[in-house]
Amino acid sequence: QFKLLSLHRPHDAAENLLVLPHLFLAAEDAVCVLLHAGLDDRRDNADRFRVRRDDFVALPLAVLTVCTCAVCMLGARASFSAQPLRTCITEMIHAIRFHEGDPALPEGKLTAEIPSPAPDTPALTVAFSKPEKTYLRGFIGEEYTGSGWRTLPGEEIAQAKDLFYTLHKNGFTGATILAEANRAAGNTETETVDITVMNACARYLYLPYGAADGELLDPMVIGDAKFHTTEKNHVYAYYPGATADWFSLLSDIAMRQEEAGIAAYLSRESAYRLYAKEHYLQLTEKAETTLSHVFSGNVKPDSFAEIKTALFEALDAYMQYNENAPAPQVPAGGDYLTALLEQQTGGGSVQYATAAALMLRYLGLPARYVEGYLISAEDAATIKPGEAYTVTAAQAHAWAEYYIDGVGWLPLEVTPGVSGDGNAPAESTEDDTDNDSEKETERESYVSEELQQYIEEYRQQNVTSPEPVQPEKSGSRILLWLLLLLPLLLLAAWVLRARLLLRKKQNKIKNAPDREAVLLEYAWAEALISKGAEPTAQAAEAAKQLNEEAFFSDHPIGDSHRRRMRAYRQAVLQTGISRWKLPKQLYLRFIKGLY
Repeated sequence: QFKLLSLHRPHDAAENLLVLPHLFLAAEDAVCVLLHAGLDDRRDNADRFRVRRDDFVALPLAVLTVCTCAVCMLGARASFSAQPLRTCITEMIHAIRFHEGDPALPEGKLTAEIPSPAPDTPALTVAFSKPEKTYLRGFIGEEYTGSGWRTLPGEEIAQAKDLFYTLHKNGFTGATILAEANRAAGNTETETVDITVMNACARYLYLPYGAADGELLDPMVIGDAKFHTTEKNHVYAYYPGATADWFSLLSDIAMRQEEAGIAAYLSRESAYRLYAKEHYLQLTEKAETTLSHVFSGNVKPDSFAEIKTALFEALDAYMQYNENAPAPQVPAGGDYLTALLEQQTGGGSVQYATAAALMLRYLGLPARYVEGYLISAEDAATIKPGEAYTVTAAQAHAWAEYYIDGVGWLPLEVTPGVSGDGNAPAESTEDDTDNDSEKETERESYVSEELQQYIEEYRQQNVTSPEPVQPEKSGSRILLWLLLLLPLLLLAAWVLRARLLLRKKQNKIKNAPDREAVLLEYAWAEALISKGAEPTAQAAEAAKQLNEEAFFSDHPIGDSHRRRMRAYRQAVLQTGISRWKLPKQLYLRFIKGLY
């Protein structure tokens, strides 16, 4: 029957399911064949109560066979691949381990539909020694995939394992560069923040910029964005400040770079800088093509001030702030940034941070996408030093961060209505100041007009809405659930097998003549003793004599003898239950079927 069924090629999941009853019938035939094999009544006393390998093994084997066949048939018709399954299982484990409820942030999954928690859901509890506007950095998106952000693949960062071991061993990480710069410059004034994770994703550290706790970060970790934790409470020391302060720190370091301490710091920073420029300028081919239409090919920004000007010009031209904006419809195999800019759907901090990080990369500045929580200057003004403050899901935020040689990663706020205070980017710096009004009036816009024409042509050629990414086929979902439920089904089958074994033993003793019943009860007691039950010596000797009398003699064996041996077996069982630990009790009861 299995061979014939394998020749039938159903055309959809519904037809696949119609085949399953035939599989169960075939499995039932296999069970019946094995069950009718029976037991060998001529086995010796020690084996009298032991079940042969074939006896009742058919049931879990049948379940496994049915599930395997169903998986194979569904997989053949559902365009199934291992990668989506691996991703789904990974996300499921991640949610079970680290999420108390619905996540407030997508963790880089730009195209996924993620239910949002209530705005007042507690995410973190923080207590500052000196409250100020603070970005608490959680997920870091290092690589843009075209549909979202993720950390760099292990095989890629493994190439820099020696660099990271050396840097991390000395307390130097991407998260602590600002602190190292402050130490090198002789700054010693730090503040502390006590953070307790509530409903936020418990995988991340939520480090403030300027964090000084290098000892929290394992030197054996390879990479710059995989500092995870299983603890829900940490107290961090950090160097306070805003972007303007950090640029002043850069100027101070540049003037004192010959000093021994600063020279040692710059040596490590320059090694890390090369890694940052190698990995954080990456773009997909489609995103790079789109951005080549966004920015003018005639006017190239050079300084940080010019890059920032070009960035905000592009965001103002092609983005509009709307937290409730519909998600851009990404064509199958398409690019999220391209769809976002072409369709001009706008969005919130996640969309602005994504566009900003990719635009910075295109303009030549290493950048990353970051998610976490933002305590604004207004919120900080309401917090007293040492007072516990609850950060809610409404304060979940995404931003871009860029790398500045000498001081490391700095946050860049691009979401409208958020920048302009505290840690917002400085409007100008000593290096970027150029007030030549004549040059400013002569300068063309950094943003190209070509994209507007490109968008119009695109819309004329695509009158209908772009075809969205096709949802996963129902067959794949059924297949996934079968694979996930397979261990539970097998466990249930083994438990059912154990209960059937026990019922068969009980019925066999009940229907057996008195002499054979005595022998079977004694064999059952011996099986329990072999698993650790320990009767009294007197009871064991009396039961042994009764068993030998029933086995070797021709003396009459009646119901009283049967009851005595049953009482002995029950007493042996009670001694076993009192001695066995709970896992062993469950195993002997529900897997072995001994009681």
